[in-house]
Amino acid sequence: MTEDNGNKWLSWMPGIIRHDFLRKVIALLFALMMFYTISYKVGKTVTLHGVPVNVIMPAELINMNSSPPLVDVTLRGNERWLSRITQGDIKVRAEVDASRFIAGQPYNLKIQPEDIKTPLGVKVVSVSPLESYMILEPRISKPVTIKPKFDSTSNLPHDYVVGNVKINPANAVVTGPKSVVEKIEAISTEPIPLDATTTESFEYQIKLANYLGATLTPDTVTAEVEIIKEYISKTLETLPIRIMTGLESAKFTFEFNSTPHVNVTLSGPRGVITNLRPEQIRPYIDVSGLDKPGSYTVDVGCWIDAKDAEVVAIYPKQVQVQLTRK
Repeated sequence: MTEDNGNKWLSWMPGIIRHDFLRKVIALLFALMMFYTISYKVGKTVTLHGVPVNVIMPAELINMNSSPPLVDVTLRGNERWLSRITQGDIKVRAEVDASRFIAGQPYNLKIQPEDIKTPLGVKVVSVSPLESYMILEPRISKPVTIKPKFDSTSNLPHDYVVGNVKINPANAVVTGPKSVVEKIEAISTEPIPLDATTTESFEYQIKLANYLGATLTPDTVTAEVEIIKEYISKTLETLPIRIMTGLESAKFTFEFNSTPHVNVTLSGPRGVITNLRPEQIRPYIDVSGLDKPGSYTVDVGCWIDAKDAEVVAIYPKQVQVQLTRK
């Protein structure tokens, strides 16, 4: 810049300032430096208690402490500036050195004054304590099986149950402290809802249950839930056998030469079979076609007073009867 251009640039300033301008700027800078130096050396001090330390962790380690370390920081500076200082103005940052970690032993976190950032014009005099012990653990990962969980299968209609359940994906990767992850053999979903209107199979997006100190990948899965009508079997024992007669057989009297009772095994929807009463099940023999005295082997049948129930087995299947003319 030429002298003429420089004078033109400063022409807006009063002459007393423009004259020997560069020396005045240098003198001002020195005056400011002296001001900050004197303010620091003769300024007041203040101690902020319980300032949290921002601990920077390496990826391979996890901090098991529930709260950050706290330190007391003593500051020096201009009294007016110090009166406005709060904990939020002080940034304490300490980094964990993974090479100094020893499994099973507390980690000694060192905190130095240079780890502390303060506002302009405020200096750190001291920090206490200079060390803080932390519980650290290695971070590990492993795949585990996902198991479905339902809020309550008893909410389903009486004859329905949960059949096959497919979880997609079938496994998740659990990551966290070694002591936590090693104990996890499987993880469950959050409860999958079921209610009295659930009679058909369905798909449902569901989150995985939280595990303290561990993260899950993925954290949401698809559950394919099969709802089926449940069929069960039930055996009713020593039911009396009824005798069905016709016009010809009315001329005879009948006597059992074998047991007059049978066991009947039934099958059907759970609700139907569970609620069956013995009087609804009527085993019988049909002798209406017999017209001569004698001993006969006849099949045992069974009549059921219940919809959707069926006879699976009758024992014995045949009985002996004796016909005697009246």
